This record gives sequence, structure tokens and C-alpha cells, in this order.
Amino acid sequence: MLDESAYIDTGILGAYYCPEPLSPIAENALRQVNAPVISVLSEVEFCSLIARKRRLRELSERQAREQSRCLRPMSAKAFTAESR
Repeated sequence: MLDESAYIDTGILGAYYCPEPLSPIAENALRQVNAPVISVLSEVEFCSLIARKRRLRELSERQAREQSRCLRPMSAKAFTAESR
């Protein structure tokens, strides 16, 4: 059963877009939400997460660029807590 809406934390977004041990759990959680709700800060937090993963050499420069582009369509479409 899909939840109508739920706040999606940046940690879940990071696990979904950047492969890590918790990625399958994050993907499953996101599939259960009909209308994701993210903060207006989610894109900034996500970019910070990508930059940290890049500094730690967990992502290549190309991967970091690709992952940085992933959130933009979602942040444009998703509801924000402030707009509700």
C-alpha cells in the first residue's frame, strides 16, 4: 500500500542515488511513497553529500556530476514542506 505523502530525508535520497549498503532499503522506502515531500534545503544538502563523497573518493568526478543532476528533476516536481 502506498503512503499518500511522506517527508524524504536527504540521507534516504543519498542512499537511493549513490550506491551504498542501504540503497536497496532506501529504494524500497521510496517506492512506498506516492507523493514525496522534500525540504527546500534538500538540493543543497544533497550537493554537500555528493561533495563529501567526492572528497572521500567514494565517487569519481564523472559520478559526482551525474549524481548532482539526479535530484534536480525530483526537487522541481516534489512538494516541499513549505508549500503545503
